[in-house]
Amino acid sequence: EDLTVSLARLCVQEQGAKFELGVTVTGFEEERTTTSSSSGSSSDGSSRIVAIHTNRGTLRVPADVPVIVAAGSWTPIILRKLDLYVSLYPLKGYNLLMDFGNAAQTTTTKNSTKQGQQQQQLPLPGVDELPKRIVADSYMYTTRFFNTVRVATVGEFSGWDTTPSRDIEKDVRRQTKLFMPHLAKEMDSFGHVVCGLRPFVSDGLLIIGKTDAFSNLYVNAGPGFNGWKCALGSAKVLAAAVTGDKNLMPADFDSTVFAPGSRVQKSPIFCAVANTFASA
Repeated sequence: EDLTVSLARLCVQEQGAKFELGVTVTGFEEERTTTSSSSGSSSDGSSRIVAIHTNRGTLRVPADVPVIVAAGSWTPIILRKLDLYVSLYPLKGYNLLMDFGNAAQTTTTKNSTKQGQQQQQLPLPGVDELPKRIVADSYMYTTRFFNTVRVATVGEFSGWDTTPSRDIEKDVRRQTKLFMPHLAKEMDSFGHVVCGLRPFVSDGLLIIGKTDAFSNLYVNAGPGFNGWKCALGSAKVLAAAVTGDKNLMPADFDSTVFAPGSRVQKSPIFCAVANTFASA
């Protein structure tokens, strides 16, 4: 969170970026790209996005401005509005969070002073036994950030619903207790399970670069559960693709393996069917 907020602040203060929160993309306007020659103008087969429709109005897209879709697990939903299919699916990941910073046992003791009863905060048992480094096995991945312990574990494909499944949550708690039995009581007291969506690409490769269907449309998506690890590097690959500046990347680094290519392609029928099921 600190990294995200700091990057946003730098973008606003140093790059003149503007963030519009609570905006929903409802559609696009496109036009055929034309080329001029001695024999006249002709279409080169691709299109250009000229406007973006939102719930707050329409944004016109100047000829020299790229449109970048970097919407994580929601990338397919936005691209479908352009009749584009992308082989990316949201994997719902389960996380068990325990914040020991706000947890303490409160006991009531009596004394002989006029104050009568007083509240005494006692340290929570087990805090000293929290993991001090990353702990992982074949089923879960445990990290600690100050007094918060996060256990990341299984995922499931269930669309864009982030509500935890009761059966899976029960299994997550059971497995975590087997892994850290000394914290079982604390898990029951204030451990809570939350879910987030991880954008997985079918072939496991990030999708970064310009699409074939639109001359000014770029995509940056698909890190799966490696979003934080890949974020800055992915942004650099995208910047090189948009600006054409090869100096941004190491000379021996082939970023073309991430190009959208056939992984993002026109498929009006598929998009129509998907939109029908999404609205049902």
